[in-house]
Amino acid sequence: MKSVSSIDDRRTLNERQKTLVDLLAHGLTMEQAGKRLGVSLKYVRGAIRDPLFKSELAIMRDTLRLSAQPEAVHKIIETMRTMGEGGTGDRRLQFDAAKSILGEDGKAPTVNVQVNNQMNADFRPGYVIRLPSSRDGAS
Repeated sequence: MKSVSSIDDRRTLNERQKTLVDLLAHGLTMEQAGKRLGVSLKYVRGAIRDPLFKSELAIMRDTLRLSAQPEAVHKIIETMRTMGEGGTGDRRLQFDAAKSILGEDGKAPTVNVQVNNQMNADFRPGYVIRLPSSRDGAS
């Protein structure tokens, strides 16, 4: 008997779902993608809830993002080197582009520190009366 996970591992998207992944990954809204594909919004929402569909969509988006990186770097370099009109906004844009190239674009590591000053003791207001022990005064 085959396990459920081995059956799920071999499952693939049908052609309609693959087209839907492509449309959504390229920036169409659910409504636009459904209309272009000729399916209802309910169908699109149902597809998006499917773990396999989610995985394929994430892979497609990552692939597109990765393939656009060289072009993005060239655009950043071009922006950094463009003189513009020399205004403050142009200089700020060039500075931000340079920081992005250097990897200093605000992605510095953050540190969260949490201090817990809690003492689990039961204190009650009152008087403390010290009595001498029987060894001190009694013989």
